[in-house]
Amino acid sequence: MNLKFIESDLEQWAQLSSDRNPIHFDEVFAKKNGLDGCIVHGMLAMLPMKEIFTEQNKKNSQYNHIKIFLKKSVPLNKELSYSHINNKIMLKSNDEHLYSSKITYLAENPPTEVKKESIPISSFISKKDLKEKYIKFKKLNKQTENNILFWDSILFSIYISNNKNSPLSHNVSDLLKRENLKPESYVVFQIEHSLTIFNNNVDLSIENIDCISYSLIGGDLIRIENNIYASIILYLYLHDKPIIKTEMGLLAKLF
Repeated sequence: MNLKFIESDLEQWAQLSSDRNPIHFDEVFAKKNGLDGCIVHGMLAMLPMKEIFTEQNKKNSQYNHIKIFLKKSVPLNKELSYSHINNKIMLKSNDEHLYSSKITYLAENPPTEVKKESIPISSFISKKDLKEKYIKFKKLNKQTENNILFWDSILFSIYISNNKNSPLSHNVSDLLKRENLKPESYVVFQIEHSLTIFNNNVDLSIENIDCISYSLIGGDLIRIENNIYASIILYLYLHDKPIIKTEMGLLAKLF
């Protein structure tokens, strides 16, 4: 499968996800931070890979987990190729390897204490706004009825929108203070993403918003020279039962 992302795609994704990181829109800023130009949102570039994964999951629920490694940023206005061989999905541009992933089985249940602290989705977004986001999502995703990927995107949006108040943000701030680091700025890149499906045979329609909740927890936090690696984990529940888990590996480059 071949694909190309253009500026309007990035704007659509930003409206859906609230991700307006300047490396996607400000060419001067992007080049200042070591890039050749503006780059495609990682979550947007991963959508076709997740489409393949969810199709596999529908055929065989044992394939319930995908982990994607982001090796290199995805360029804007460039031809991209997605290939799927033996449960491995690759993203390339001009034979250059950008993203790789593997579909596997993962046996896991969310920690009970995490589920107890879940938050209603309706406290984050109204049904009206959710419907507007779904319209934008359908323009970006070929599998228009794939609600799993829509909710994966909404979980990402929740993290972006609440980033300053998230456990991860507080942990990063504490680390910077503890090590007396005062960077002029830092850019955050997503370098890993995983999606686990606990149950794909449920009604995740927007009409069920009052029955849907989420939880967000901070994961690992490691400093490596001028970089900070961190992870964030989000769960989505329907009637208090886990449906999906989204986990992101983030790299903050300090300058």
